[in-house]
Amino acid sequence: SGINAEWLLRPGVNYQKKFDERVRTITPKLGCLVRASTEVIKSEKLKELLTIILAFGNYFNYGKRGNALGFKMETLTKLKDTKAADNKTTLIMYIVQTLEVMFTDVENFIDEIPSVQQAAKIALTELKSDVAELQSGYRLLKKEVEHMAKNPQLKGAPNFVQIFNGFLKGIDATMDEVEQLMNEIKKKKVPTATLR
Repeated sequence: SGINAEWLLRPGVNYQKKFDERVRTITPKLGCLVRASTEVIKSEKLKELLTIILAFGNYFNYGKRGNALGFKMETLTKLKDTKAADNKTTLIMYIVQTLEVMFTDVENFIDEIPSVQQAAKIALTELKSDVAELQSGYRLLKKEVEHMAKNPQLKGAPNFVQIFNGFLKGIDATMDEVEQLMNEIKKKKVPTATLR
């Protein structure tokens, strides 16, 4: 009858065993997203490139939609589908040719955003799930340790507290770092609805 600390020991030990591996997987991905978003925000050449693309869009849509002040990022994927009268040249090909001739300094904008290619490979939904699982396990284990510390009469409670109290104190800074990186990603508005 009642809660037995020994029942909780196995899930706690599993969390403890997998913690380092999970953090080694999660932290670099979070760091990459933060770097990539910072690079995108700071890249002057990328801003100039997007301004040029907007100018092309306004030129080609003159009289139809007025002068747009901006565009949605998903519009960029349509540049490869929009074809010229010859039905061979796409708008993206024309923009690249124009950049090569008239805006050579913008052509190598990719050098200002080296982390973006790697960040684009990160499955954000999966990463968010991994972080949530790590945080949930941490909170649950912390709650169980506090409960067992308050109820030493429960079978195995002192042993449970002894095993996991030090572990939790040892990972506090790591959990704070993970939380900080997630908040920074949200603050920088990394383009994903899944991180909200």
